[in-house]
Amino acid sequence: MTVMKCFIVCNMFPALVSNVVRAPGLRAEQLAFQARPHFDQVQYLMLRSRYDLLCRGPQVTSNLTAHRDFLVIDDVRVKDFLNRQPPSVFVFSQPEMAGMLSPAIKRHSVVYDILAPKELELRSGKADATQIATAKRRHQTFLTFADRVLVNGEKNRLLFEDDLAGQKEVVTNPFCPLIPHSDSPEPPKRDHILFFSSAQKWTQNTPFLDAMAELMATKSDVKAVLMSPLKHHEDPESLAISQLIQMPNVRRIKSLSYPAHVSLLQRCAGVMDWSIVNGERVNSTSTRLIQAVGSGAAIFGNAGTGLDAFWNGYPGATSQDAPDTAKLEAFIDCALKGTFAPDLKRAEIWNRELLENPTVFGGL
Repeated sequence: MTVMKCFIVCNMFPALVSNVVRAPGLRAEQLAFQARPHFDQVQYLMLRSRYDLLCRGPQVTSNLTAHRDFLVIDDVRVKDFLNRQPPSVFVFSQPEMAGMLSPAIKRHSVVYDILAPKELELRSGKADATQIATAKRRHQTFLTFADRVLVNGEKNRLLFEDDLAGQKEVVTNPFCPLIPHSDSPEPPKRDHILFFSSAQKWTQNTPFLDAMAELMATKSDVKAVLMSPLKHHEDPESLAISQLIQMPNVRRIKSLSYPAHVSLLQRCAGVMDWSIVNGERVNSTSTRLIQAVGSGAAIFGNAGTGLDAFWNGYPGATSQDAPDTAKLEAFIDCALKGTFAPDLKRAEIWNRELLENPTVFGGL
């Protein structure tokens, strides 16, 4: 009897093996979950070169664990590995793995998962022309040979409309990280507000942080957590951050392990992440906010991003322009009172239906 296999090709660690998890690792877990009803075996696959690169940081290696469903193969053995497998499905979320594509298509089916508009990210980050051209070429190569293309949300599907015109199968599959089961006998009290500084060099949160600094100085009863590194003095966000960290009701955290981040989200009534809209931001689907909604926290973010089409309605509040203190205070008060509970319940149902969507991997 032939065993039907699916391999999720990773460029970041899933939470299965690491406490240091980024968006591609969360996406890999989502895809594995969605694939399991359709295959006898689902495994994660990472190239040795990528594994070694990720392991250079001591905070990563100290948090790694082994798992039988997480495979690391030497780059020079890729063809041998692919030839040993029965006809299987290989899922690529990152076009950087183009080296595996050519040998894979000779024997296996390929799913290309477009998690984010890579070319737009590079342009926003002012990458050089060679990097941008390489990303565009790899993207087109995967589109040419993919048996199915997955797209992260309706807005990204519209962004790639011309690219997808000739594809055999396209499925809209919004980003929806799995939420680990809590061992707590009862849910913790949601009495914290979490907010962030800029995540990437092409995002700018200064107007939001300025308003939060002004507001938190008057809201001493609100327990707030700012997740941010300390910024250099030339960074426009540095002044607001230096003010915020001196407030007794604001705790700054540089970063958290994945389990600790999930635990914090479960204690948050609201999560806030707003930045100035740019060419990349209008299509972005914030990992920070998506994780927050999955954990049951209301969110405050930009209007006009890729999240507009998520959850059948925003579970929180948005602002198109730089938010003032009144708008931020209104959201915080509503979040702490539980005003957004019906919206969060609707989002929970939307997430569950998304994870159980049979069209993502059915028929491959």
